[in-house]
Amino acid sequence: LTPAKMDPRFCLLLLLVASSQAAPQMERMGQPIADAYEAVNSVMGNALNVVFQLSSWFTDYETAPYTNIGEIGPDGLEERLYPARKWVCTKKVSSMTDSDPKSGMFWSLFKYIQGGNSAEAKIEMTTPVTTMAKADTGAGTVTYEMCFFIGSAYESNAPTPSNTRVYIKEEPERRIFTRKVGGWMDSEAWETEATELKELLTGKGLSFSDENYYQVGYDAPSKVWNRRNEVWFYSLN
Repeated sequence: LTPAKMDPRFCLLLLLVASSQAAPQMERMGQPIADAYEAVNSVMGNALNVVFQLSSWFTDYETAPYTNIGEIGPDGLEERLYPARKWVCTKKVSSMTDSDPKSGMFWSLFKYIQGGNSAEAKIEMTTPVTTMAKADTGAGTVTYEMCFFIGSAYESNAPTPSNTRVYIKEEPERRIFTRKVGGWMDSEAWETEATELKELLTGKGLSFSDENYYQVGYDAPSKVWNRRNEVWFYSLN
């Protein structure tokens, strides 16, 4: 086949296969969505479906609702109120020295919304993908909890996950501090943003919990410009 006659879907599949070894590296860049690329090597029969899901994620999908408390200042700092909502989550404990600590987490959640649930329901992707990170320096480990917002269509009747490592979590109302940052996030960038946000909050005399923090992403790996990332800390105000 000449390039002009090749099915664009086949070209895209070849690109994914060629870059499949980069998936763990993208994961370390703070892009949990890249974990889904692992399927290209092992589930070729479903690869094209996954490709087209990836290409359309986070375009016009439902976002977890929130209300801004007060004004957003020139430093971009926001305090938000999130109402109680259901999320679908999975948890993993990794070594602090693990080069790919969140491997497999996104794919477990993705399979849930693709029908891996008691109703075999296909659930639309939503935003954001949140990942709580809680370090235990004594044990040398970090506990990660990655979650998808379940969405309004299944808020009252979320089906039970087929995977026992995946669970439905009912988050209570919560207030968080955050600000929006762009670009690609790796482990160092998440830590830098968390440190800078803590310094900003402390400098303003605001009360917050630093027991853990959230790495929050809104974009697919294919999005290059205007990316949206956030670190969340719980507000104690």
